Amino acid sequence: MNVGSCRWLWAGAVGLVVIAVSYPLATKLGVFNARTSEQGSEWQRKYWEAVSKADSASFIEDWREAVRLYAEITDLRPYDPVSRYYRATALAHVGRKAESLEQLGMSVEFGWSDVQGLRSDPVLEEVRRLPGFDKLLERARKTGDEPIVLYVPPGLDETAAAPLIITFHGLGENPHSHIRSWKQAADRIGAVVVAPRGNKRIGGGGQGHAFQWATAGGHGGHGDLLAFHDLLQESIELAERRATIDDHRVILAGYSQGGSVALALLLDTPERFCGAVVQATGYSSRTIDRWSNPQSGDTVRVCVIVHQFDRMRPMGEEAYRALKSVGIDARLRTVTGADHELPLDNTARLIDAARFALGLESTAP
Repeated sequence: MNVGSCRWLWAGAVGLVVIAVSYPLATKLGVFNARTSEQGSEWQRKYWEAVSKADSASFIEDWREAVRLYAEITDLRPYDPVSRYYRATALAHVGRKAESLEQLGMSVEFGWSDVQGLRSDPVLEEVRRLPGFDKLLERARKTGDEPIVLYVPPGLDETAAAPLIITFHGLGENPHSHIRSWKQAADRIGAVVVAPRGNKRIGGGGQGHAFQWATAGGHGGHGDLLAFHDLLQESIELAERRATIDDHRVILAGYSQGGSVALALLLDTPERFCGAVVQATGYSSRTIDRWSNPQSGDTVRVCVIVHQFDRMRPMGEEAYRALKSVGIDARLRTVTGADHELPLDNTARLIDAARFALGLESTAP
């Protein structure tokens, strides 16, 4: 990769931040707080230090150092397709073609679907000659065409109805990377997980790794949610074709902007779900008068997870208070030391929250 193309890729990442901040549902999005505030998480500090150093190493074409730094970055963001792609190109620069192909495969697995870029990036010329590259291109095409990602735990009892978790990714993410955060929890719970893709792509060209949830009017009213309801129904139908689903144990989940979507769908048709798990979520107080428990008599349980340094934390806390005010069984959990990020040690937290939503056990108030 030449210097110009490398800096173009980083500029694309910065562009996502600009879009994130301008989007109505994410005006308080606390992404990348470590650059703008004195308080922030240790993860943010390490991540941005590594990004800054990797950018500098790439600029002066010190590719061996760039390889080391991109490895550090992918350790911090293991399911990020962009970081994996950068690591692959750095490896290609130093002639480690097989490792480069491996990282490209992981990038595609986590949502990278820029087929044209994979075909034309000059630094990948030698990598493209390796056996397996054509299969990688085909996988990238399929990734770009896949609007819903499904995960069924290995060894799931096909004779028993399983709970279903429908999880919505955050702004600028995609379902292929997002669903990874739920896999270990799903294995432990014995739940099927399905992750739909945001209905609007961020970025142009063949880049298909970043999406957002956009409503027609931008106000989150019932009419604006119709597209989300359609995608929700498609997600449920896909899960039902692959496994036996317990209709009384369906959980909505979401991270960041995806949490806003999950809460909006819950309030619109609460009788369809047993509960929800939202983390670092947004929330609009304009909908507070519409919260209500389902009339069936079933209890809806919602776990709201907020992060200590997150600028969206007040929104999550407001959502929790709104839920409590209408009698929904809500629990608030605070992740100390975290900013607007998915902690690397998040599995136990998701298991606890999902079990609460399913009514398997109550977490402490």
